[in-house]
Amino acid sequence: MLTRNADTCPNVGRLTEELMIQAGFNNGEYQNVYTSNDQIDQVFSHDSVSGVSFTGSSKGGALIAEKAGRYLKRAVMELGGNDAFVVLADGDVNLAVSAAIRGRSTNAGQTCFSPKRFIIAKNHYESFRTKLIEALIQIKFGDPMDRDTKMGPLARDDLHDNLTRQLEELPKSYNIFFQRS
Repeated sequence: MLTRNADTCPNVGRLTEELMIQAGFNNGEYQNVYTSNDQIDQVFSHDSVSGVSFTGSSKGGALIAEKAGRYLKRAVMELGGNDAFVVLADGDVNLAVSAAIRGRSTNAGQTCFSPKRFIIAKNHYESFRTKLIEALIQIKFGDPMDRDTKMGPLARDDLHDNLTRQLEELPKSYNIFFQRS
């Protein structure tokens, strides 16, 4: 099995490969490779490659799926998701808010499992909304090396630019969430 990970998280593949070797797969059954898009055809066409696993963006996954299909290689992908965060009618609002903050702010929201959509039971909506806003306002942004920082910077300039664009498109009523400089 060949694994190709997004270039923004190369340690995922490296650690997976180490675990596979510790589990006894040490004869090349699993190899993590770092390639450019130009090198994918050369790697995938090789007879010793029986399948590919990819962790990364939907755009990257589409490219990998196309190449895997061309060479009839099995493919498993974990792509950027649209994970839902659900609070049911019998849910604990305080626990839900705590989990929502932790889930959405971990690594500045740059994890594939960060909640992207919030589905809140009608009986909890106002309470959840109020408590979530209060908790969001308390998040300390800054240097990730500072112990008090709860949210550090985005990984790349294009992510920053996209987030800035999204904030600029928000209705003015949402401005309570953000301090714009």
